[in-house]
Amino acid sequence: MHVMNRLRGFRLAMALAAVLFTAGVAGATTTVDPNGDLNGPRTIATVSITTVCTSGQSAALTVYIFQSVGRLINIGVGTVAAFTCSGDSDVSTVDVSAIPGLKFQPGPATLLVHTETDDGLGTITKSDSGAKVKLRP
Repeated sequence: MHVMNRLRGFRLAMALAAVLFTAGVAGATTTVDPNGDLNGPRTIATVSITTVCTSGQSAALTVYIFQSVGRLINIGVGTVAAFTCSGDSDVSTVDVSAIPGLKFQPGPATLLVHTETDDGLGTITKSDSGAKVKLRP
């Protein structure tokens, strides 16, 4: 029982540390449109990402799509070059390219957005978020 009390205290301390660690510099939040569009040969999925970050910050996005295709997992990557945040909702359209030789299939996929923001004073904040998307022809 004594060990359980120590573990509970340790968990509480870790939770507090996590809250304090994440409460520092404000990063960007992203929202993903739940639908993505495939090009004709299905080698590119176009998705829409909405980013909200502090006005004047610079932000860059890397977008990954993971989709199970038979016994394979298709992975796609797309980027959004650095842009200056408006302080409101900034919408980016991203072309995510499949691994050469593979194609995306219409249907569900998992999307991961990696965001890096720079406040111009040398503080870079990184964040990741995920979402489900439906790829359609």
